This record gives sequence, C-alpha cells and structure tokens, in this order.
Amino acid sequence: MKRWARGLVLVAVMACGGLAPELVAQDLSSARVEFAAAAESVELPFELYHGLPVVDVQLVGREEPLRLILDSGAAVMVLTDGALVDELGWPVLAQANVQGHGDGQAQTAPLVGGVALRLGEVLVSEAFAVVGVLGDVIPGVDGVLGRAVFTDLVVDIDWAGQRLVLHPAESFAYPGHGTILPITVDSERGAYAVPACAVVDGGAESCFELVLDTGARQAVGFRESARGRPARPATGLDDIIVGWGSQGPARGFVGRLEELRFEDIALERAVAGFVASDTSSFADGWLGVPVLQRFRTIFDLPNRRLILEPNERLREPFEFDTTGLQVAPPGPGAQHLEVAHVIPGSAAARAGVEVGDRIVAIDDQAVADLDLGALRAGPLVPRSGVEIRLRLLRRGEEIERSLQTERLI
Repeated sequence: MKRWARGLVLVAVMACGGLAPELVAQDLSSARVEFAAAAESVELPFELYHGLPVVDVQLVGREEPLRLILDSGAAVMVLTDGALVDELGWPVLAQANVQGHGDGQAQTAPLVGGVALRLGEVLVSEAFAVVGVLGDVIPGVDGVLGRAVFTDLVVDIDWAGQRLVLHPAESFAYPGHGTILPITVDSERGAYAVPACAVVDGGAESCFELVLDTGARQAVGFRESARGRPARPATGLDDIIVGWGSQGPARGFVGRLEELRFEDIALERAVAGFVASDTSSFADGWLGVPVLQRFRTIFDLPNRRLILEPNERLREPFEFDTTGLQVAPPGPGAQHLEVAHVIPGSAAARAGVEVGDRIVAIDDQAVADLDLGALRAGPLVPRSGVEIRLRLLRRGEEIERSLQTERLI
C-alpha cells in the first residue's frame, strides 16, 4: 500500500558569513571513527520500521538515545529536532539546501559540525548533520544516520537476523564465498554505487550503476534522465506516487524488470520505479531495501567492494500494491491514514475510495491500535485475492468500503 521514499539525496551548502568557501566542496560524509580498546567488532540489533533499518544512537552530551535510520544513501546525518543545536552547542557552519525525492520545493536547514555519537562501543566524532528537517517524511524516528558510518568502517548487515556488525576496516578479512561487487565512489558527493544489469520485456541486456541505499523502500529505482537506465517496461503504472522524500511525494512510473542481475546473482520480476524528480546526478538510479534484505550485505567501502551472501529470502517474489491505495506516512499515535492517491482502475478506485479520505479502521481494527511501524507486513500486506474492509472519514461523515485485492503489475 505504501512506497515511501529515500531520505536525503543531495545536500548543497551555502556558506554563512565568515566561513571559508571550500566548505561547499568538503566531503560532508567524513567523520572520525574509534573503537573501544578491547573491541574487535561491535554488534548491534536493529529494528525494521516501515521497512527501513533503525538503530539506537547515543549523542555525546545527551542522555536520551535517538532512533535513527541507517541510511547509506544519505550524504550526511539528518536530525529532525532543531533544538539539539542549542542544547549541545554545535556550531552552525552553513545553510543546507536539502534536495531529495519529491516534487515539491527543497528545504533549507542549518548544517552543523562537531557532532559526536556512540554506536555501542564505536565512537563517531567530527561528523556533520543537517538539523530540523524530515520530521514529516518518516514520523516516528529522530532522523537519519548517513554515510559517515559507512565511509571508514566495514558495515555488515544481517537482514534476516536484524543484526548490525561494525568492523575496523584495517583488520577486517572476509572468509566467505559471497558475490563481490566493485564500488564506484563519487568523492564530491560522498556517494557510492555498484554495477548491475537488467533485461526488460525480453529485450537486450542493459547495464548501469546503482547507488547503494539502505534508506530506500523501493527495490530499484531509476532517474528518467539517466543515460544508462534500462527502457521502461511495456506495462506498468504511470503517474503514481513512487515514494516520499524530503520534498514530499514523488510521482513516476512503476513496472517490473524481467531480470535484475549482479554478477552471478539473478533476481526475477523485480519492481522498478522511474522518477523524473530525483536531483542526484550520480549513477543511474538506486538499489533499496527490498533487494538488499535478500542478502547478508557487507559494505566494505574502504576496500571499494560490496559483498552479497544470499539468505532464505533470495527467491521471494517482489510485491507491489494490490489495493491501489497510497497513503501519507503516519506518525506515532496516528488515529487515521490519509489517502494521498488512488491508482486508477484499482480495487480502491472501484470501491469508491477518494483522495483525502481518512482510513480510521481496517477489518474492524482501529488504525490507532495498529503497529504502524510494521503496517506493510500487517493488515495491509499486499496479497492478491483478499477482501479488505475499510472504515473511512470523508468530510466529517463516516462511511464503509470493501475491496478485493488484486495484482496491479
């Protein structure tokens, strides 16, 4: 039902008075990383919240931990609470123009330096953060933990076990037999990508580069303007909400690739989005959680490689909406889900659901009682042939609608 988007894609900084202009060209994903003396590696649990990995982070100087999305696609750390600047005395270095997914206007927010945080026994210091934005993009988390964690560490993500292991790069040795992909680095943006190929509608194979993005809920996405992207599939859904980002909803086309390939690994019928509003000019698109979670993924950026070890989810079918409902991201304690788009010809459209309707109950279960962080795997799981009963509020009147789910693509 929901396809919420990547977080931050690009941060352009405008130097404040008195600051050296070279700040604009600085690698904002850089930071200093230190392990505790006795730690050879650090293991942490993570939660899948709205389909994204969330870890507990302790800011140095603050007692209450933050819940941050582990987002390899974000250039810098992003914190939603603007009051942290004064609370922790961070210097404001510039104003950041936050450009990301979405068709709306970019936001401007303070860029601060000197941020220090702890991930278990790992201390990350001298990091940069944009503060006071994205609170309405993914309600229920405190922000995004960006590429500073990935730049100088080996980040081992066990998606099946929801376990994160951080290794010092200088002592890490990989003993396994996974598929190793080379990583291309764009030093100007601190971004990195891996090669992949695809076959669409039985045509010739096309190859491209995809940014590694643990903050993306789409399996794979492409920039319409990218020269290397594959052709759109012949059938699919156009002008729908492909995702939500820092600039609101992003519309585009969604279809299926016949095959998505990484070296010796081939995935069938992956769902792919094609978006015009993505402002990133690096690589041809991005690779998100629905693909990455089929593997143990080892991000070894210091050695310019990604290691993929397939897990039990490798051959699971890629799912897409079967209701035709696309709802705005709900926050903690939400009493309703607001319908942002109804896909024409879908079950929801035939049932008479309208944009602006507020879903207050699903199959007699109040939205307020649902685990919104696991909503995609709960009552709105996209299975075909299931009847769903909705209780809606429309212009102050409560109405009921039933719909029979079906595959849309």
